[in-house]
Order: sequence, then structure tokens, then C-alpha cells
Amino acid sequence: MSSGQPRIRPMEARDVDEAGWIFAHGFVPMMQNVFPSGITEGLIRARSARIGHSLQEVRSGKRPKGRMEVVVRDAVDAAGKVAEEEQLLGFVEWRIVDVEMEKQQRVEAQDAEEQDDALDRIMAMYPSDARMDLYKNMISNFDKAHHQYAGKFRHAYVEILGVSPRHARTGAGSLVLRHIAEASAKEDVHNIFLLAAPTPSAVPFYKKHGYKELAKVTSEGLEDSIAMLWTRPEAAS
Repeated sequence: MSSGQPRIRPMEARDVDEAGWIFAHGFVPMMQNVFPSGITEGLIRARSARIGHSLQEVRSGKRPKGRMEVVVRDAVDAAGKVAEEEQLLGFVEWRIVDVEMEKQQRVEAQDAEEQDDALDRIMAMYPSDARMDLYKNMISNFDKAHHQYAGKFRHAYVEILGVSPRHARTGAGSLVLRHIAEASAKEDVHNIFLLAAPTPSAVPFYKKHGYKELAKVTSEGLEDSIAMLWTRPEAAS
């Protein structure tokens, strides 16, 4: 069985469970203190629910510049016949951030009388021994770092980029970064911000693609994440 070339398409509902599996497996080393039981069915279900919620928000227009996308490829047998199911190599959640629009959306969210409790329900799905206080603090620190280092200019924000450990070294991550750079250029956006996980391969991978380290982002009970920024070469000159 051979494989076709990786390609990117919009995420569909059928992709959510596999993306949740990737999300759970890809970030556990960093999150050991938050999820002491490691990778469990409960963790995978919660991660899938989190991704499903984001996909619903993108589709409903609550995230007008948000995108949920997957990297897939066809499996091809020896006779050259393409299998019915694609191989899902990875996924990405990202958005174009218009600073003024985001400010207005935050004001509207604070003024809204009805609270969306979907995220609270998702939080309740995590394993019973999960340190959700550490998790919520990490999310808050990520949000602060995002606004501190990229809050004054229009940019793309890569919130999650996950590559399946089943399909490592297929070029999926590089394909995603090139795709975001090209798609951002069409929106006249020339900067991309992300927070890199503290793994031996993450920061060197992003640096290889032109990202620069901005600062360490510290959260209680976790290793430091790294705030990074890519600027289109012609925009930097």
C-alpha cells in the first residue's frame, strides 16, 4: 500500500474524532501535570469535543475569519486503486486576527446576557484527576501572550497545529505552514503568530520555516511555551 501526496481541505464532522485523537496524543508530554493519567478515552473524547465546538463556531460564523482544516492523503494499493477513506495526517485551527474587530467582539461577549456554557460542558468531560486549574491558567497565559506580542497589528494566529504520530515526517506540518502563509497573503496579512510547545523538535521546526522566538511563556506546573512570529520577508525589508 502506497500513499498519495498530502493536501489540505476544510475540516468536516467526520474528521473530528481522529483530530481529537491527534490532539490528545500530540500534547501529553507537555501536559503531564495537567493530565496525570496520560492518554485515556476520556481525554480523547474531551479533545474531540473541543475540536467539534471550534468547528461548529467556524461554520456558524461566530469566528468569521476562523479556519479548521485537515491534511489528508489517499492510500493507494499496488494496482493503483485509491482507497475509499483518506489518511488524516494532521489538522490546524487558525484565524486571521483583525485587532479592532477582536476588541469589539470581546466587548460584545462581555455585554451579552446569555452565556455559552458549551466550553464548561467540555471541561467537565476531562478525566476526574485532571488539573483543570492549571489548564485554565495556561489558556489565560496564552491569551495574554498573544495580545502582548501580536495585539497591535493584523496577523494570522495558529492556535493548534497537530500532526499524527502515525504519520510523522510526511511533510504535513510544513505543508500547513506554507498554506497559512499563502492564504494570509491573499488577505494582505504578513505576520503569523503561534505558541510552540516545549518539545525538542517544535522550536527548531518553526525556526527552519522562518519563525523567530519572541519570549518564553510560563505557566504554573508546565514547561515554558515559546511565543514565535513569522514575518513575510518582503514585508520585513
